[in-house]
Order: sequence, then structure tokens, then C-alpha cells
Amino acid sequence: MGIKVKLLEKQEGSLARILRVEARGVTFSTPNYAVSLNSLDNKYLSSKQLKGVVELPVEFKLSKIGRIIGSSELRDERASRYRSLQRRVPENQVLVSVPILARGKQDIGEIEKPLLKEYIQQLVEILVSPRVNIVCTPIFHKLPEKIYVEVINDFIEHTSLLDVPVAPSIPYASRAVHSELVKLYQRALNKSSNFSLNFICVDFNGSNAINKYPHYNYVLALSKTIEKEYSEPVLLYGVNVKFGKAAPKYSEFPARDLVSYFIGVDLIGANHKKLILPQEVMDRMSPKAELKILVRQDYSYINIGKLKKDKDVGRILSEIESLEKSKAGEVIKKHNIREALLEAEHLRNKVFKSNSETHPVKYLLSKKGIINDERTKKIVNKVTQQFAKSKSLEDYIT
Repeated sequence: MGIKVKLLEKQEGSLARILRVEARGVTFSTPNYAVSLNSLDNKYLSSKQLKGVVELPVEFKLSKIGRIIGSSELRDERASRYRSLQRRVPENQVLVSVPILARGKQDIGEIEKPLLKEYIQQLVEILVSPRVNIVCTPIFHKLPEKIYVEVINDFIEHTSLLDVPVAPSIPYASRAVHSELVKLYQRALNKSSNFSLNFICVDFNGSNAINKYPHYNYVLALSKTIEKEYSEPVLLYGVNVKFGKAAPKYSEFPARDLVSYFIGVDLIGANHKKLILPQEVMDRMSPKAELKILVRQDYSYINIGKLKKDKDVGRILSEIESLEKSKAGEVIKKHNIREALLEAEHLRNKVFKSNSETHPVKYLLSKKGIINDERTKKIVNKVTQQFAKSKSLEDYIT
């Protein structure tokens, strides 16, 4: 009933690897990009473009806890909506459910423990269905850390008797919270047959493994310890991944989200935590100024105003020219997802193969967006030397 993870290929001197994952009889391979089910449509991003794995981010606002508990009709309506979404996923795709507990617009104050426990139970009933292949323990947005361990413990208890694989999450939190969660996950592994430690959901909080290096380094070290203890690969699934929170200030930014594949993140998904900019900053921005297109061959995100209408991005630029900013943003977002899917597939089929003519690190350092990104190169070098026992980056520079 659990999750099976198998190492297919690996290159020496690199954390780049290819894994095969099986959950409830459905498989996919990594590196990969988990497309959010909410992003699928019939025009810009269809189910035919999926590569084996889909994520369903489900946000629950604790400010509405009373409404959910007090209204069976509201619960049934929300459960029906998620079941309808799940039916859109082809049977050959692994569906990963990612619950996100958020504060909402109102202050939640002090929630009584019995009320919170009942709320978590009802969230599980809404989330879990026969179509879900893997459900992650909750991650959090703008909520006090003191409730994290309790919420996740309740979540594991309520899912322990269900026929669905449950994967642990590492929320963006303090080291003290992480320590308590590791203890909790060890106990859960011994008590629950559907709980797995070989698939870990890592919350990058609207950023990436480079920008959030201290957070990621802890998770990577933890995963390698688990791999050594249980003699099985541990898949790292990055959620709420973005190329960088500071990106609106720049016209061009390195694709640090894609770099994640080269330092041990096997699967990534889109960011679902919105960055709220001050109004004065928004006022200074020209229309569509912060919209960035992923130029895959360069590993760069570039403002649409800087891009020429070349063969790679000309069509998408022409398409958004007459659209208002919100609609243009959605079209670009889906274009970037398609490009990320194609790049992950290229890495999986070519670059990360053990017989590849180009070493993964050398391939990464050949990219225009990475060549001058000193922070990325420094962290790739540090992580690779620490966990793959490689030489320095200079050995891969021609």
C-alpha cells in the first residue's frame, strides 16, 4: 500500500539521478514537474502534455473553521468539487494531494484543540479518495509554528486507517519544529502501514533550493540519512517552488527552480503562496513589467519587454500582446510550465543518463543564465562536494 521508489540511473560526482516511483499501481520517473491540476485547460496546457505526475494543492483557511465544521452541506459541496477535479486526471498519472493550511483574512486567535482536531478529520475526509495516489501531510501559510506538529500528528492519525499512501512534509519552519516532526514521522512509520519516508514533500515557501539553502541543506542531509538507514532512495518533492522572490526587481533572473534538479530535488511543483508587494512598488511597475518568460535553453527568466520576437518566444509574445495583465500572466505561467516539463524530460532522457556524453554539472554550467550566477554556482559546488563526493566545479568548466 506504500510508495515504491527505485534508483534507475545516477552519474558519479553529481546528485543528478533518475528515479522510478510507484503508488497505487501507477508510475512516473524523475526528474519531473508536477503540474497543478488547477492549471490544466484545453488550450494552453492540456492533460496530453503531462509527464506522469500531477499535484492537487488544496487550501484550507483556518479562519473559516467554524463554517466547515458547522455545515455538512458546505463540506459535501467542497468534497464534490475536489472529486470533480480529480476525475480530470488521466488514469496513467500519479495524483499527489498537497493540503495547505492558511490563516485567511481574519485573525484565527486561539483555536481550541478539540475544534482543530475535528477540523483536520473533516479535511482528511474531503482530501482522500480512491483517485488520489499519494497524500502529503499539511504545509502551512501564515500560521503560528506552535500548531504545526499537533496538526500533522492529527492528520497522520486520521489517515492511518485509510487505503492511501501518506508522505511526510517538511514545512518552512524553525529547526526546533523540524526536530519534533522527525520524531513524529519515525513513530508514524512504526505505527502506520500506509506511511512512507521514501517520498518527502519540501515546502520552499515561494522560493527554491538555492535561495532557501539552509532550509534545503537540512532536508537533503535528512534524506541521505534515511537512505543510508533504510537502503532505499528518498524522493524529494519541492512544493511552492519559484525562481526567486526578489525577481520583480530584475529584468532577467536565473532559473534557479530548474537548478534544483542538479542538487537532489527530484520533483518540483508550482508556487501557491502569493507574494504581496507594497502598493507603491506596484504603482512604479509598468503594465506587464514583472511578467517573465522561461527561456529554457539559457536557464533564464526574462521580462517580456526585453525579449525579441525570435522563433522560441515570438508566438507567445504575439499571443499576449492584446491581453490584460492578469490573463497575460496566466498564459505565460502555462507557457513556462510547458517549458519546465520539456526540460525535465530532456534531463531524464539525455543529460542524467549514466552514459550521457555531457556531465550534468557541465551541462548546467554551460547555460547563459547560470554562468554569471555566483550564488548558484557556489551552492551547487558545496552541495555536490558534500553529498556526491565530487571534485570542484572547475573540473566541469571547459
